[in-house]
Amino acid sequence: MLAKLRGAESYRIVHEILNQLLDEEGIVSRMSEGCEETGAGLCFENPVGHDLLGVNGYKLAGAGQRRSKSGLLHQGSVAISGGNPLISRKRSENFASLLSQKWEVFTAQPDPADLAARVDCRYARREWTERR
Repeated sequence: MLAKLRGAESYRIVHEILNQLLDEEGIVSRMSEGCEETGAGLCFENPVGHDLLGVNGYKLAGAGQRRSKSGLLHQGSVAISGGNPLISRKRSENFASLLSQKWEVFTAQPDPADLAARVDCRYARREWTERR
């Protein structure tokens, strides 16, 4: 189970599986060893260990993890177009199947008024956007 592994190991496994799926689609990528780090502040300008890089050395996929007592949240981005929604959905389904024993599609539909209030309360504030 990924949640029981150390951060670097779970990060590596997730990206290893994604690398395998991209390879099956004919998309050439490789796992970063960490020596490509630039120190840049923007995620896709600073590949770290176990991120996926394309043949040109640019970052194709990266993520962040958060752990709690109840599990692991792995949030990632892949800078590759699925081409069409069916390819993208198939990639997502294959990825989920390789990562878990059971999964289901969930579409969040938050209340628009609640969402707007949360954004105004936190993310629309100068203190949030200018923090470091």
